[in-house]
Formats: sequence, C-alpha cells, structure tokens
Amino acid sequence: MNEIYYGAINAITVISSVLDSQGEGDFFDVLFEQMSGYREIANSAVILLTDTGERIIPPSTRDRFALQTAKRMTKICRDRRRTCGIIIRGSVEGIKDIAECINVCTDARKETRLLAYRLIEAEEENIRACRLYINNAL
Repeated sequence: MNEIYYGAINAITVISSVLDSQGEGDFFDVLFEQMSGYREIANSAVILLTDTGERIIPPSTRDRFALQTAKRMTKICRDRRRTCGIIIRGSVEGIKDIAECINVCTDARKETRLLAYRLIEAEEENIRACRLYINNAL
C-alpha cells in the first residue's frame, strides 16, 4: 500500500512542479486534471492504510533524491515537449514499480489490488495525455 501511496504522491509532486513553471492554458489544464486523479488515489491509499492499522513508511533516501531531481528538472525545463518526455518516463517507471508490487504481493487485499490497478490506469492516462499534447503541439 505504501508503494501505491508514494507512486501517487510522487506524480503529484512532479506535476505540481510543472504547473508552477507553466502558465495557464491547455497544457496546464491537462496536467491539473491528471494531478486530481492522483490525489484521489493517494487519499484512498491513506484511508486503506489507516483502516488496516498500517503506517506510512518514509521513502528511502534514494527515492527522495530521485524525486527531488525530477522536480528540479521539470521546474527549470521550459520546453513543454521535453517536460512531457520527463513525465512520460516517470509514468513508465511508475507502471513498472506498481506491476512489480502486484506480482510480488500476491496476498494483498482486493481493495489494495484494485487501487494498484487504478494507479496503473492513471499512469497510462498520463502517458496518453502527454503524447497527445506532444502530437498536437507539432
């Protein structure tokens, strides 16, 4: 469950960083909508964690460093196509991480598995939205 929570929180953090550096417009609207979906997933993960009496485990130093690096990259990048590339790569990594968790945690509760699938769907939608934006920007 922690992996799902941090996957959603990481996406929110990176997208928030992009939104800070971008002005209003189509790109902002697309990313804001994606971020809202990740917030719902993170909130659901917290509810499931507290319902089961689990606690949120702090991320590793490596994960915190990687997140800060991605956040800095998106904040300084003004090229929206390049920013979309960063977001797409992050979503692909997110899918890999969650898929690995699903395969390893075979005894996870049904609610947890469903939330993991929702996170994968959100990552896939994020990739589609960014690719569509890139194709329309050409």
